[in-house]
Amino acid sequence: MHRQNFSGSASDWNDLVAQFPSPHFLQTDEWGKIKSAYGWSVRRYVWGEKQGSPWAAAQVLEREIRLPVLPVKFRVQYIPRGPLVKDWSNFAGYQQVLQDLISSAREREVISLKIDPEVPMSFGE
Repeated sequence: MHRQNFSGSASDWNDLVAQFPSPHFLQTDEWGKIKSAYGWSVRRYVWGEKQGSPWAAAQVLEREIRLPVLPVKFRVQYIPRGPLVKDWSNFAGYQQVLQDLISSAREREVISLKIDPEVPMSFGE
């Protein structure tokens, strides 16, 4: 499983989000547009095999924060109600997703990455 940057249209992204077991409005293109109006940039990633449907996806919101008294800027990232994962019981799969998100944040010199997935407490019987 490998991560790819999502390059489809807004409706393609929304269709993809709708395929997951617990899709959420905060992972839709519309939410990304709202946040963009307030200084956030949007990145979208998809995980899966080259063929077949994606196994995970994440809309990552990123913002630069500047301190007025210091010539320093900080980057923060937030994944509201994500990442979206098809099967949370697949430990190796979601560990790969989380590791990729951490690696990407480090590459971009992000000081804080907040994730907020809706993970089921149990799968019941």
